[in-house]
Parts: sequence; C-alpha cells; structure tokens
Amino acid sequence: MKKLGICLATTVLAFGMTLATGGTAFANYGPHGGYGSWTADTNGDGTMQASEVNPDTDACAGCHRAHTAVSGATWNDGAGAKNALLIGGTSTTIKAFCYTCHSDLGAGAATNVQAGLYDNSADHVGSGFASKTGYATGQSTNGATLNGGGFEDMGGAGATMTSSHEISGAAGIAWGEGTTGNGATSGGTLINMDCASCHDPHGSSNYRILKDKVNNVDVGGYVGGIDGGIDPAAKPYVVSNEVGYPTGGFRLHRNYGALGYQPDYTSARYAASLVNKGMSAWCAACHTQYNTVSSSGQGQYNASDDYGFVTRHRHPVNQPLNTFSGPRSLIVATTALGLNIAFGDGVDIPLEHTATDAKGTAQVNSTDDYIGCLTCHRAHGTDATMDGYANSASSSHPQPDSGGTTATSKGTQPTMDSALLRADNRGVCERCHNK
Repeated sequence: MKKLGICLATTVLAFGMTLATGGTAFANYGPHGGYGSWTADTNGDGTMQASEVNPDTDACAGCHRAHTAVSGATWNDGAGAKNALLIGGTSTTIKAFCYTCHSDLGAGAATNVQAGLYDNSADHVGSGFASKTGYATGQSTNGATLNGGGFEDMGGAGATMTSSHEISGAAGIAWGEGTTGNGATSGGTLINMDCASCHDPHGSSNYRILKDKVNNVDVGGYVGGIDGGIDPAAKPYVVSNEVGYPTGGFRLHRNYGALGYQPDYTSARYAASLVNKGMSAWCAACHTQYNTVSSSGQGQYNASDDYGFVTRHRHPVNQPLNTFSGPRSLIVATTALGLNIAFGDGVDIPLEHTATDAKGTAQVNSTDDYIGCLTCHRAHGTDATMDGYANSASSSHPQPDSGGTTATSKGTQPTMDSALLRADNRGVCERCHNK
C-alpha cells in the first residue's frame, strides 16, 4: 500500500537518540531535552535562577561525538548541509539513526516504533532503564501496542501494515496540502519525510517532543522564544492527560522525571488544548487544506475524485461529544482504557480529555471530552484493512456525481489506502455512532 507522507520539514535536524551505553530515552527527559536540569527552587523566590540550573549533562554524549562521529546524517542551517556529528552507524538517514534505539534490534529505548511495541525488557533497553525513577514502567503496559502504532508492525505481531507515515527520507505528499489538496496530479509539493520532520530530538514545548515549528508554521514554543530568559513559559499546541504532565507544557530546563511525570505510551491519555486548538492545529501545519475555509465555513479544493475544485465538508474536531444533536446518543466508553466495550474487540477510539479529568488508570471517557485527529487515526501506522465501500482503491463502488451519472474515480488520492485509521473499514464511525 502507498504510504502517507504528512509532516513537512524544511530542514533536517540532528536527531539525538541514546545508545545502549547511555541513559534511556524519554520525551523532554534524558537525551531529549532538559539538559540543564532544574529540580528545586533553592533560594525560595519562586523563579528559576541560573545558579539553580546544573548544566553538566551527560546526554550529549549519548548521541554525538565532537571529533569522531561516523554518521553521514546532516542538518541544514540555511547556509548548506552540516554533518550532525552522530554516532550509531555510518548511514546517512535519520531513520537509521533513530532505529539505533527505537527498533527491534535497537537497545536503549522501550518505545520500539519499528514494531509498534512497548518493550522495557532488560535485553532491549539496557540495565540503566530501571534506575530511572518513575519511568521504568511509568503508566505504560509492557508488551502492548504503542498508541501511535508502528511503522512496520503493530505490537510485534507480524502484522501487514496498510498505511503509515513515511520516515525513510523518500519523497511524499501531505494529503490535503497546497492550493489544490491533491499533490498526486496537480502541483502539490513533494517533501522528504523522516522522523525529524515531526519530532524535535532536543525537546519541545509539546507532548512527545512534537516540533514547535512545522512547515514554517508555529505550532508551539516558548514565551519570548528560546531566548526568553532562563526558564521561559511554554505555549504548547499539544498537551497530555498523563500522570504528572506539566499543566503549562514542557519548559526548557525541567527534569520532569524527578518532578513526577509518567508517560503512558500504550494507553491514550490525550488532552484537549483549547487555547491553541491542540493536535488538530498541529497536524494542519502540513495538512493545510483543513485550515482553509470558504465563506460557508468549509474547505474548497480538488480531491481528485472527479468533482474538481468544490466545497468539502468535514467531520468536526475540537468539539466535545455533548454538542452532538443526532437522534441517538454517541457511545461514550467508560473503562479506564477508553474501550468501546459494546463491540468487544478492544480497538480504542480515544478522546481528548479536559484538564480537570482524572489521570492515569483513573481516567474515564465522558460527554465533555473532545474529538481530535487521533480519535480516529494513528500517528505512525496501522494494520487496519479496508474492504468494499471502504476500499478507496476499488472501482466496484463508484460514486454518483452531481449530474446523476456514475463517476469513474477510484477514490481519493494520493493515499488509496487505510489512511492511518484505527479500525477496519469504517469501524471508527460505528464505534461512536452505533447505527
């Protein structure tokens, strides 16, 4: 199946990942942020002072070598490509470097994104993992599928992947990108996608080190920028409902492991960020058509489905379930994992929770929770299958056009696949709408 390339990056960043000989990788902790750590207000003035920050981090050495780096991976500072000084192999790709830790054979990170598996076994993460207070298991379930799925497998079960974000560096197109929304045939910008297109290896204000600037669009950051003082306040787009997650987002110099943050990589704890529209606004930095509206409030573009440049109507996001006014109430799951237990197959259709909701295993879905992009889609990849009407590549179910004739389109390009959906066919619809 064709892979779906989404997030745009104008530069390739040096991607810092820890190796088996270093610490263990966590978002905004260890090698991914928090290098000059502040854990206590020693003078009691309520603010961070330079004298309270310990800059003697060991994290740089987990990924970089100042004089003897072997990786051919580069980053671009606007004046040309520069070597990223990375260790972990001689490959030139960011994917290969990230897979040093985050893969089947990688050691040093429990988040195996290649297999879509959380694996904190000693032979995979190394002996240093258990020593990280609050992180050895955190709130994650060992051996479970990652919230985002995987790029090549789902939970290490040998699944056949039907769609995934592109991370190999190959050229792809963001669905809904550009002036037409159809890069396959009408001029969208082809981009080279890798891990650093979406994640900032050195930390960010956002959940899961999602970049603060994507496709030259600000989708997070700090008050006054990164030069806004010793400890600038964060202004994230994407936040979380995990145990200990900082209410204001990740700041530059906080050791969040010591401050009680416990990431959950296997049970979705997404949160609604009402100030900056959250995950949907972050995704729309690349999926630009979802931010383009007509006078009627809907987007207009060509989806290459034989209808041309017309108004496109979309399912609402950033809306709580209690705004639904249909004849039958939406299903609201009540278990801690957010499962729609009426269907019994364990496929999670997670909602974005409000800041006042319970955290961790005490979390339950309620009607004031929000619908977001990740309610229906996975971030990395899926093995969901599409048949019959749901198979956009099938010509056996053409759609009638406005003139009453039969259109010949085989579906919406450029994906022609499962579009990162969490459930088979249109199970993401039935789990809520119960038709």
